[in-house]
Amino acid sequence: DPANGELDMLFLFEHMGVDQTPESKWDDKPWTPADLETKLAEQQDAIARHGWASLFLDNHDQPRVVSRWGDDTSKTGRIRSAKRSRCCCTCTAAPRTSTRARSSA
Repeated sequence: DPANGELDMLFLFEHMGVDQTPESKWDDKPWTPADLETKLAEQQDAIARHGWASLFLDNHDQPRVVSRWGDDTSKTGRIRSAKRSRCCCTCTAAPRTSTRARSSA
């Protein structure tokens, strides 16, 4: 809480498991864009009056989102997948990922 001299930006990781099994982040499980939206909305709501959450879909400790949710077997596939995954760069709250993915590609 900034009012108490605390930091106001949090790195929350719970949404990173939306497509991962409890056993391993490298093992996929079924998920929907609504599952991701719910997780991100919960994070945004939890900190709404005390700061803001960083928005990311992968990092140095996670499999790349283009590999996880897209097609990284060709240049065209990588470009389309990267456009879909940029939703976190364009929102301040939980994205409507399926809508943004279709309109960005």
